Order: sequence, then structure tokens, then C-alpha cells
Amino acid sequence: MKTNLLLKCAVFALSIVTFSSFATVTNLNDVTTTLDIQEETVVNAVYDGHDESGYNFTVVDEDDNESTITFQEISAELLQTYDLKSESFVGKSFTVTYKTENDVNTITNLTELPQY
Repeated sequence: MKTNLLLKCAVFALSIVTFSSFATVTNLNDVTTTLDIQEETVVNAVYDGHDESGYNFTVVDEDDNESTITFQEISAELLQTYDLKSESFVGKSFTVTYKTENDVNTITNLTELPQY
């Protein structure tokens, strides 16, 4: 009788260990991950000044058509290097690196081009 009870307990314990060791497998093909990767754009542009809408730069395309790009955001670090709120950089040429997210243009790098 004791052997029968001991055998039943051993089988029960072994089955608990066996069943608890099963892992749930997730098929990674069923998981959809969306990454919002923002690519940066680089343009050469002339600074037109700052107003309530942002920092305005004029860009000339390969067909000599001019357009204005307004940048709503720029880092404080870049503003320390280039004080775009002053008039001293109006008319100067820059290489502007920027990204656009949710219709907001953000300058990520700015380099003044030499004047000829």
C-alpha cells in the first residue's frame, strides 16, 4: 500500500515537472513591429530670417526654381553656434541637414558655406 502511494506521488510530481517545463513558442512572423525611421535630408540654402513660423531658408533646385523651407525646430546647441534669431546670418549660405516628422521640420546640423 505504501509502495502504491509512493508510486502515485512520484508519478504526480514527475508530471507536474514535465508539464511546467513546456514553453510557449511565439511565431515571430505573426508579430508586426512598425519602426518610424526618419531619414535626414541635406540641402544647400540661403538663410532668409526668422519669424513666428520658424527659420526660413531659400532653396534653388536644379531647374533654378526657388522655394522656401521653414524649420520649426533647431537645437539650442546649433543656435549657440549660429544665432539665427539675429540678422547677422541673413543672406548667408548654409548646408542644412534636417528631418521631417509630423509636418515639423527640424534642423539636425548646420554648416555655413564660404561666401564667394
